[in-house]
Amino acid sequence: MIFWHWKHGSANIEVFIQSVEVGPDTTREYLRIFSFLAEVPKLSTAAREQFLTKLLEMNDRNLGVKLTLMEETSKVYATYERDIRGMDYNELSTCIADLEWWADKLDDELKSAYN
Repeated sequence: MIFWHWKHGSANIEVFIQSVEVGPDTTREYLRIFSFLAEVPKLSTAAREQFLTKLLEMNDRNLGVKLTLMEETSKVYATYERDIRGMDYNELSTCIADLEWWADKLDDELKSAYN
């Protein structure tokens, strides 16, 4: 796996190229861009449900980025993924710049709402 990382504003950006098996003897390479946004706060069940609902609403509102929970953790990430087949430099630059912008905005939004 190929990996790069840097900071943009308050956001830590991580970029991976990952090979994924999609059939017998067949792999595809994916661009995966992540930025850690926040920990899921330790809340009552009802308040946790409200927090997760807010994340889903943010997913709907914020185009070009999805909010994800890292499996087996309570970490919320801004995420972008795409098969790199057919991707050119301009699209790669746009994908990274978009994720940088959203991550810097959304980590601040979550911190102000839940800290």
